[in-house]
Amino acid sequence: EIQAKEEQDHAMLMYQYLHNNDVVVTLGAIAKPDKVFTTIMDPLKAGLEHEKYVTSLINNIYAAAQEVNDYIISIRKPVHEYATVHTLDYLKRAGRVKGPAAFFGNLMGVKPIIIADKNGNQAAFKKAKGRQNSLKEIVNLLKESIIKPEEQTIYIGHADCSEEEVKNFVDLVKKEIPCKEIFVGYIGPIIGASVGPDAFVINGFGDEVTFAID
Repeated sequence: EIQAKEEQDHAMLMYQYLHNNDVVVTLGAIAKPDKVFTTIMDPLKAGLEHEKYVTSLINNIYAAAQEVNDYIISIRKPVHEYATVHTLDYLKRAGRVKGPAAFFGNLMGVKPIIIADKNGNQAAFKKAKGRQNSLKEIVNLLKESIIKPEEQTIYIGHADCSEEEVKNFVDLVKKEIPCKEIFVGYIGPIIGASVGPDAFVINGFGDEVTFAID
């Protein structure tokens, strides 16, 4: 009974996940058990074989995830990433900026320009004065580093920026970089908690990134 309840809970988690993502879930009939046990060891042996089967499925999922991870790492090196934030408060909360620097930086309208190294680590490497200058700076940096932009999709991420500002930023990219297309998405909640609202990031492919942040 305890095991049956546990499996039912697992099934409902999957059901709820599909339901939350607007997938129509159809529950079919469950067939009766097809095994006949004659000794006290039979159900234990059958349970062990089933657990081995489930473990093999988990191993297959892990192997598939590892392949995706290896592929992402293989294509990460030529990715050039530039970002800027609207306020230093969230970088301060994340321990990336000290309190006095955040206070005076916000007071003076200083916006850090953040880049990613060959290992995917991010750090500020220069500053810009004012919002518009910081946005222009990350576009110019990608413009200088991108290779064959006419064959590329440029990826833009933002942290809940206004529709007008996103449109203006896309227009700026189109004006400066003649790329094949532009994809716009949101910065996820984990990174968003560190950079704060109204942050922008832009990505494109160029020569392999070779520097590492200490």
